[in-house]
Formats: sequence, C-alpha cells, structure tokens
Amino acid sequence: MEPASSLLSPKTPSMTLANVRLPALHISGPIPAPFEDTSYEILKKKNFLHLEQEIPISKFAEEYKKRDLPLEYKLLYEITYSHRHQLRMNNDPAVYNLNRYTDIIPYDDTRVVLNDRWVTNENHAQDSYINADYINSVMGQNDRKLIATQGPLEITTGHFWRMVLQENVKLIICVCPLSEKGTVKCHKYWPDADSRKEKAFQEHIQDVNGLVILQAGEKQLGPTLVERQFEVLSPGNKRHYVRQVHYTGWIDHGVPESGSDFELVLQELIGFLLNNQTTLDKAIIHCSAGIGRTGTTIALAELLIGISSQFNQHALDPKVSVFSVVRRLREQRFFMVQMLEQYEFIHQYLAMWIEREERLRAEMNAPKVEVKMSEIQRVSGSLKKSVKKSVHQQEEEIENNEQVKTTSSGNSARSRNIKNKPALSQVQQQQHEPSTCGGCAIY
Repeated sequence: MEPASSLLSPKTPSMTLANVRLPALHISGPIPAPFEDTSYEILKKKNFLHLEQEIPISKFAEEYKKRDLPLEYKLLYEITYSHRHQLRMNNDPAVYNLNRYTDIIPYDDTRVVLNDRWVTNENHAQDSYINADYINSVMGQNDRKLIATQGPLEITTGHFWRMVLQENVKLIICVCPLSEKGTVKCHKYWPDADSRKEKAFQEHIQDVNGLVILQAGEKQLGPTLVERQFEVLSPGNKRHYVRQVHYTGWIDHGVPESGSDFELVLQELIGFLLNNQTTLDKAIIHCSAGIGRTGTTIALAELLIGISSQFNQHALDPKVSVFSVVRRLREQRFFMVQMLEQYEFIHQYLAMWIEREERLRAEMNAPKVEVKMSEIQRVSGSLKKSVKKSVHQQEEEIENNEQVKTTSSGNSARSRNIKNKPALSQVQQQQHEPSTCGGCAIY
C-alpha cells in the first residue's frame, strides 16, 4: 500500500480558475446529449427563451434580484418533468428496492449501467442497476466526466464500489452527513477504523462482489470537511486508489452552513474538472437523493468555470445564465437542484463570488501600476539631482572666473561680469521650467 501521506497530497493542478480558457460553445453550461433537449423545445414553443439569456456579471447582483426566482423555478419543474421526460425514466419494478427514494430514479439514456464482471446471482437487472446518471461537464461536449448518484444503501454498497472501478473514478465528493435527526441519509459505504466493524464490512463486500476496500488515510480539512483515501482490491489483486471528500455541513433541503468548507469542496470539484480532460478519470458526486445538494454543487462549479474562462479571455463583460445551466443539468438527471432555496442560493453565492473576484483581480493589477509609478519617481528624482548639480557647477565656474578676472583686470572685469549675469539668470530660470522625459513632466 502507498504511504497515506503521498496519497493525501495530490499534485498541484496545472490549470486553475486563473488560467482556464474554454471554447465559447461550452461557456453556457453542459450540453445534454445524445438525447433530445426536450425542455429547450418546450421553452421555445412557449416563447420563454428569454430566460436562457445570460446576465452580464457587471449587473448580476442587481438583475437577479429583479427576477421572479420562484416563478423561474416553477417553470423549470414544468419543462423538465414533461410526459417525454417521464418516458425516459427507469421504472423497472425489479430494481425498486435499490432506490433510496422511489420517486427519484435515473433516466434510461443517461444512467450508469454496471457490467457483469462480478455478477454473483441470477438477477441481471439487480446486478447491472445503480441509481446514477452521467453528467457532461462544462469542459467538453458529451465528456461524461461526472456521475451524480444517490447515497448508497447497505444493499447497494457493492454496486457503488463496482461503479468506482468500472468508471475509473478517482474522486468521490459526498455532500451530506450520514444521518440527520435520527434518519439515515447515506449508508457508511467505507470501512471503519474499528477492526471489528471493518471485518464485518469486508466480509459483506467480498462475499457479494469479490472486492476488498481499505482505508489508506484520513485527514480533517475543516470543521465539517474530511478527506479520506481508499484502496480497492478487485479480483486478480488489481489496485485502484480513490480520494473521498466528505462535507457534512449541509442538511437536506437546505444550503451550506460552513462557507469555508463548502468552498474547499468546490475547489476540489473544479480542480478535478480542469485537470482531467485528457484522462479517462471520472468523479462521483452524491448526497442522499443525489439531486439537491449534488445538483447545486455541480451547477456552481460549472458556472464559476464559465465565468473565469470569460475573464481570462478578456471578455468586456462576462455573462452567465443560472437558469440555462440548471435546466441542462435536469436534462441529464431528474430534479437536479431540488429546492427553491438552493436555486436562490446559487444566485446569492454567484453575486458574492463575482464581487470578490472583481476586487481580487483589481488588486492583482494594482501592484503593476505602483511599480511603474515608483520607477517614474526614481528617474524623476535622479534627473532633479542632475539638473541641480549642473546648475551648481556652472555657478561655481562663473564665480571662479569672476575672481580671476577681477584680480587681473580690475574695472574691465566688472564690466564683463555684468555681461555674463544674464547667462546665470537663464540657467536659474531653466531650473524652474519643466523638463520632459518619456512623456512625463518633471518639476
């Protein structure tokens, strides 16, 4: 097993929000494909396409407050829960017991289908099913870089780890506590540090799926944020390493309580998306149902990448459409961004982030101006000293000449001295007139 320290210290990402540049095609959000974009067609038919229009970020904080977000959210539900959407859902009664919530089920055309490498019983429907959908990222069309899924049940824990191996998942983001107010929201699908509990866990996973899951390290990143590293051993002793970031500061149907920890979660997801476009690696994001907190997190990551890309390409006024991004996510997994409060939170967070980002970018540019001004002041000071020194030398030379000539010539020297005085006056006058250097006046 690799040392936990190295596993918990991923390489510094080469691409960040400070240098990402996307093709214009991808800036508006993930493109739902290969299936038909049903909700867009409904918007077009109802003449509501204006809701897709992007808001300039210079006016975002002002404009979003003018919009009727509850009405927008209601419309989102109507256009993404049409009869055609319902026909896409997997309603196989043979797998109902594998769904945490029977009314939250995946689409047939975007769901993850498990292969039969580790099938151990005769029920193929049960073995190949998991409540999870592929999500296209903003980084590339149809890249399926993300998987949104429900919090595993005890009976689907093996399915979850099979999906991790099958899809080459390198990052798991869990944005829910295991239980809330006495209700289990997500089964603890990883081994416990207690050896007795771990033994029971391993026996269950190994008997059903032929897998061994080991925890290689754990690190507290914040009050409500933990990072874990797992090693998965599959038949044939193949090893697979995966990181988990577990955020517990977000209760069901609510918004994040710990802002700093949530920002670390966003950084993890954004960093993964920016630096894994040329790999086959994927990331799993889940909460309890896999739609509310999961959808909100993905939407914000997509939006921040899109805005940053426009900043970095020197767009005069970057634009953003929350409505469009959420609508596209709902075409890929049912009911993403589950609550009105979460839809409003996305707008509020974006307004805060935009204000902070503009301030930081302004501060980053300020030192360059200060360096230039200080250089000008340095040159200016040197020139002032040079001018004063030159004038002083000329005065001394004139005075010396006067003394020599006065001694040798008497009255004739005095007359010549009078003739020389205008030259001294001119030099003194020059000292008080502006001189120019590089277009800058020096006084």
